[in-house]
Amino acid sequence: MKFLIAGFGSIGRRHFRNLLTLGERDILLYHTYHSSLPDDELGGFPIETDLRAALAHQPDAVIVSNPTALHLEVAIPAAQCGCHLLIEKPISHSMARIDELEQVVQQNDNQVLVGYQLRFHPGLKLVKKLLDEGAIGEPVSARAHWGEYLPDWHPWEDYRQGYSARSDLGGGVILTLSHPLDYLRWLLGEVDCLWAFAGRLGDLEIDVEDTAEIEILKVDNRKVREQQIAKLQRLRAERDEKAVQAALNALTEGARGNANLLDLAVKAARAIDIPVTGIDFIVRSPRAPHYAFIEANERPGLANHEPQPTAERFIDLLFPLSLPAAARQASA
Repeated sequence: MKFLIAGFGSIGRRHFRNLLTLGERDILLYHTYHSSLPDDELGGFPIETDLRAALAHQPDAVIVSNPTALHLEVAIPAAQCGCHLLIEKPISHSMARIDELEQVVQQNDNQVLVGYQLRFHPGLKLVKKLLDEGAIGEPVSARAHWGEYLPDWHPWEDYRQGYSARSDLGGGVILTLSHPLDYLRWLLGEVDCLWAFAGRLGDLEIDVEDTAEIEILKVDNRKVREQQIAKLQRLRAERDEKAVQAALNALTEGARGNANLLDLAVKAARAIDIPVTGIDFIVRSPRAPHYAFIEANERPGLANHEPQPTAERFIDLLFPLSLPAAARQASA
């Protein structure tokens, strides 16, 4: 079987290496040399810079791994030549020409796959099996969250030049991180309606949205699915230093956390003088002394703030310092 890989960015290179791992050697590339990756590993494999010349090799299958906005410029001619297609997600950056692709595929009986590979993840396959069997009851809601920091995503290139940062190439958080939109539909069913918030909220030099929150509703059986994506940005402790957000629950993670943060958390809980079971910080590292206070996690109410006696005693045992001050003094 002959494979044509269109595009040799990070995902094109991955497909190339995967084919080699599977023992495939009849591979050629459509390569326009806009990628920032070296191509030294392509020695001995045919490379064409013109799509018509590449398709003239009569490949059986084409892997479309160029930027999103250019997918259909390859997929439609390849389908017209009778090639089967593996198109990286999403199919395109807009619905324009999707009907043309669909018509060509139907006329030529092509096999088409889109690269939403998380449907094959063992964990999600197990979730799908349990849902289909009704093993965990009827799902009421689900939440998926995906975050990336764009400058670290492809560290070998200027993040501003990558397709994810550019609207003309089909970038932006909604299209680039669309995996949850696919697997939530796979797990829970098709969409009836949705609302979304999206925008460029950070300070990266990009012309696409870096944040999106999407709520998907399935009205007929009252399922609600939420997807929240926060990509391309990361909280910073200082302007030029990388920072990560860590919810350091000092009372339950103290054995593994930073001793200074543990001491600070205990002091903060006592100073606040409300039932507290944890303190959240923003830190560069859980092992470093630098921190910023976010919030205190209040003692759980367990049942609309009217805990059952047995459960309340269990919480007392786990979090003795979370007892209200008056209760602590009475038991002293």
